[in-house]
Amino acid sequence: MATNFIIIDQHPIVSEGARLHISQLYSDAHFVYCGASITDAITAAARKKISCIVIDPQLAREPNSISAIQKLRVVKAPIFVMSHENSSQAVAGAFAAGATGFFPKSADIFQLRSALSTVMSGGIYISPEVAERLIEKQREHVKLSDREKTALVLYSSGLTMEQVAVSMSIAASTANEYIDRARAKFRAVGKHAHNKVDLRRLAMEEGLLVNA
Repeated sequence: MATNFIIIDQHPIVSEGARLHISQLYSDAHFVYCGASITDAITAAARKKISCIVIDPQLAREPNSISAIQKLRVVKAPIFVMSHENSSQAVAGAFAAGATGFFPKSADIFQLRSALSTVMSGGIYISPEVAERLIEKQREHVKLSDREKTALVLYSSGLTMEQVAVSMSIAASTANEYIDRARAKFRAVGKHAHNKVDLRRLAMEEGLLVNA
């Protein structure tokens, strides 16, 4: 039984290079689709059981990378991202959208077989260089202004936004702006705060609060 691949990249020379490398790694490799269209790839996948989808999700026809990955989930096959964009936001977005592998195009090609085998066997793969960068990113302290720190500590300690405003002698809208700025700065380093519980956790990570 053939190992069926789909390769999606908007640059033909890149998709051809990926096809050649995968052919060398898997003697039974069969390429159901190679091109830049999500729609055409899904149509082609309807006729075969797909072993793995290899994609650079930055496609001209798609509004964003997350959209490209999400659409491919209908195929019910592992989605393996190969991309030049390997920021913490790109990696987090890819996995949130449904990818199970992330392999930067700058990585050592000798890692490719292990990476593909991992996702095709149901595992999760992040290349060592990306994993190391993410760990370092998580260790970074976020540079908050004094007012942002004060608002964050008060709000994540349990005060309402109105109570924070009174405590800081500012308008509630200004207090909310400080919290929004803090959220944005956390998000920039891959730390997401969707609610007050998340904000409290991040405040403790930053050493601004103790777990009482």
